[in-house]
Amino acid sequence: MNKKISIVVLLLLLSIGFAAVTTNLILNGQARIGANSDFDVYFSNAMSYNDEDTIEISSDKHSLNFNTRLLDEANNDKSIFLYEITNGSMEFDANVTFNLNINSSIDYSDYISTVLLYLDPENETEVEITNETVINIPAGYTKQGKIIIDLKKNVTENIQISFSVSMNVTAVEGTGYVEPPICDLSESNCDSVELGGKVKVGDEIFYYVGGRDQKKIYIAQYNLGVGNGFETPTNKQEPTADGVTLGTIAFQNKKMTTGMDDDMNPIEVEAPNQTGYWVDDSNQLKSEYGSSYPADVYDSNCIFKQYVDDYVASLNVSEEVDGSILTKDMYDYIYTNLPTDKLIEIFNSNFWLGTATSYLFVGESPKNENGRRITANKSAILVSGVRPILLIDNPK
Repeated sequence: MNKKISIVVLLLLLSIGFAAVTTNLILNGQARIGANSDFDVYFSNAMSYNDEDTIEISSDKHSLNFNTRLLDEANNDKSIFLYEITNGSMEFDANVTFNLNINSSIDYSDYISTVLLYLDPENETEVEITNETVINIPAGYTKQGKIIIDLKKNVTENIQISFSVSMNVTAVEGTGYVEPPICDLSESNCDSVELGGKVKVGDEIFYYVGGRDQKKIYIAQYNLGVGNGFETPTNKQEPTADGVTLGTIAFQNKKMTTGMDDDMNPIEVEAPNQTGYWVDDSNQLKSEYGSSYPADVYDSNCIFKQYVDDYVASLNVSEEVDGSILTKDMYDYIYTNLPTDKLIEIFNSNFWLGTATSYLFVGESPKNENGRRITANKSAILVSGVRPILLIDNPK
């Protein structure tokens, strides 16, 4: 029978289960350079890929604490954490160096892979951070990093591992903060916009979130002004718009049955049970929507499609633009590939996805708090918002 592994963290002995890892990522050094200075380099966000892994920012925002779930499938189980470091100064740049220290009485690498730290540089590739790496964070900017903990083989003996990661921060002369320009999509093709970057269409703001089928995808910053609180659709993004009609009405067929009025006369009323318009009378998925779930079902049968179409037409974009809403696979791509700060900006409210998960259920994109999804990525009959996307031809 396999024995449990114990991880010693910063000389604190913890018995935390088989191949689980707990440690601290600590921000040291010149975090502030004077009471009258605005120079402060801090962790601005952190998140885990798996909800069972946890990561928290300390109250002073200068350290990270993270715990893995139990990693029990060698060579196929890993914990991944994302974090962001922000230079809060508007005047000074920051140089950040990393120190990785691991102490163990045995060769820990036989069991757990070296904790890897990656940072996304300007060219959008991942680079391993070593003790010699110097990361420059310009004034007012944020950089993203990644921590990967990978189980290599099952543990068969008691092991103690102690490791810590620290960062030293130094203020350097810089050019000061420069507000990144926002490309106007109505006037140019905005090809140089980075993933998660903002674009402007008329008076409306969108985020570039990737591509699909030779199309570039831009998602609106807020939900449309329809539904709760908006008796008349505004054809605008509205920060306060949090919901449209119930999913059972927006995405499903209204089935009718015979009922009785107060005078006991027969009348046609809505049946209590609705089914999705994407299924036949036997609740089997119609062939035009695919052969299995999840199935992309957003089309003219959805009652709020007209809101999206009217909104996109009102933008008066010169090039050909299709309007739609996110599908489940688009959502998963965005959540996996965009930086945490952009995820929080975009997923600021719940909104419908155009993907069904059963004959009755459709998906919704959950609101984020501190980079974490706080509701399950599916819904049935709840109120949720309408978040349009623009699909624009990607020039070859």
